Amino acid sequence: KAQHELLAVYANQLLEKEHSGCHALLRDDKAEDLSRMFRLFSKIPRGLDPVANMFKQHVTAEGTALVKLAEDAASNKKAEKKDVIGLQEQALKEAFEAFCNKGVAGSSSAELLATFCDNILKKGGSEKLSDEAIEEMLEKVTDLTLARENQTSFEEYLSNNPNASPGIDLTVTVLTTGFWPSYKSFDLNLPAEMVRCVEVFKEFYQTKTKHRKLTWIYSLGTCNIIGKFEAKPVELIVTTYQ
Repeated sequence: KAQHELLAVYANQLLEKEHSGCHALLRDDKAEDLSRMFRLFSKIPRGLDPVANMFKQHVTAEGTALVKLAEDAASNKKAEKKDVIGLQEQALKEAFEAFCNKGVAGSSSAELLATFCDNILKKGGSEKLSDEAIEEMLEKVTDLTLARENQTSFEEYLSNNPNASPGIDLTVTVLTTGFWPSYKSFDLNLPAEMVRCVEVFKEFYQTKTKHRKLTWIYSLGTCNIIGKFEAKPVELIVTTYQ
């Protein structure tokens, strides 16, 4: 009864107060006050819905303001007309870096995305998604899309450079460390055919970037091998180590 009379009845007024409402607390980084607000409003039915909505508005407004700030700075720089587009793109990039890298409740964007993926994989998320929808959702989240584009440009590179052919079909998924769990990288004495593959891919990758170092995680690899037996050939799907 007390919670109803003191909180539920006045929920909107309390949350929207100019100097002590949710927006003001988020704006001024009042972590303790926000924590108290969260604890109190979680006690009443659907009490956190308006809080969540205000948090969403706050993040959107902050992000948009940063983008606008950077765009204005770019527009104000007296550059030749042809340079302005480049400056604006740079400004947008920097603005997004600024607000995407901001921690939320002590977690980085990468951690939040990882938790989101984990949640989807465990139970199909709150929407109880089908297998196809889960797959589609995950493809959009991390840098798998970039990895696929990378593979496509590798195939183009091979078709334009016949001398560079690795000799066997090769698919490489290049992932960014820090976005994914870390895996131990063990050295492996690769057979000559696979050494050739690694060299060819390195050469291709260096045409794209000089600043990144490739580390090969063989434990995540698979090989399709055709075993030629007397009765009939059999396709074996084995790990790289095998």
